[in-house]
Amino acid sequence: MIITILAFIFVFGLVVLAHELGHFLIAKKFGIRVEEFGIGIPPRIFAKKIGETTYALNLIPIGGYVRLYGEDGKKDDSPKNLLNKKPWQRATIFAAGVTFNIIFAYLLLILFYGFGGQTIIGGMWEHKNVENTQKVVIKEVEKDSPAELEGIVSGDEIISIEGEEVFLHQSVFAIVQADDDKELNIVIERDGQLLEKHLKTYQDTITVGEESVEAERIGVVLETQGKIKTKWYLAPIVAASELGRIVKLSFEGIGDFIKTLFLSFKVSENVGGPVAIAQLTGAAAQLGFMALVQIIIVLNIILGAFNILPFPALDGGHIAFLGLEKLFGREIPSKIKDVINFIGFALLLLLVVVVTWGDIGRLGIFK
Repeated sequence: MIITILAFIFVFGLVVLAHELGHFLIAKKFGIRVEEFGIGIPPRIFAKKIGETTYALNLIPIGGYVRLYGEDGKKDDSPKNLLNKKPWQRATIFAAGVTFNIIFAYLLLILFYGFGGQTIIGGMWEHKNVENTQKVVIKEVEKDSPAELEGIVSGDEIISIEGEEVFLHQSVFAIVQADDDKELNIVIERDGQLLEKHLKTYQDTITVGEESVEAERIGVVLETQGKIKTKWYLAPIVAASELGRIVKLSFEGIGDFIKTLFLSFKVSENVGGPVAIAQLTGAAAQLGFMALVQIIIVLNIILGAFNILPFPALDGGHIAFLGLEKLFGREIPSKIKDVINFIGFALLLLLVVVVTWGDIGRLGIFK
């Protein structure tokens, strides 16, 4: 539990820091006074004023903020007032958080591909010039299990299941869970020879973290060996390709989420909130540093994709207001924007509560 909490604070803190640092640095670049730079949500743990900015560390580690002079709608003649800047400058500031999240993810992807590592994100090897030595190896075969009865032994390598090539033991687990007491066609490699096996799954109780859950099994303990890597000078190109793939998947996921929410008025079970992110981060921390890096990459991209949506209270919402003002040739009164942003923030907060409650029920937090 302690590892999960610390890993969540570390990972989410880095993602939020990258986002807010984008707003902060570009605002400073345009000469706007930054009144406060905060990580986390109040109440405050620590605060110190340096120059004209108060730097705050807050108790609840699920967000952050940069408070700019003039964003409350108060106008004056100061060149440091946000409202006295040109629309394109304000739009750049609002977009800077998302931009920094994407840049941070891209840099981490370059390091990952350059140094090499074992993936927890499926498909990271599906790019030109990526060497993939990952394989799923059977470490242990349980006595009297379907695997033992079918002649599978420790050291066998699983090549494919139901015709699907596998490189991660997590992929094998997912396919087995989806089988639901049907016979699986498994191709293994032993001493350079390919062998075809047919295994029927069975239900058993396994321990995940501190929980006991029911799961489909075939009676083996698996391990992923090897890694993916590319030449250092090709890492920026491969990283750009993977960045584009994850961005695309993120927007597709957000689109499916919005579609499900508005058409059926329910939140998909595939959507996770802070509790699910914390559990995922804790699991990644136990797998090692490179797994944690991949979680940071994905969260940066998802946060960026979500924040750029033209919804009130999000960065994309602020940019949308600027676009409307440009379209109609006049400013929207700050009181109207404040009300719309308040409603948007309230709806987002409600969504977080609903998703978190779903996480608690689905993950059995109270059990």
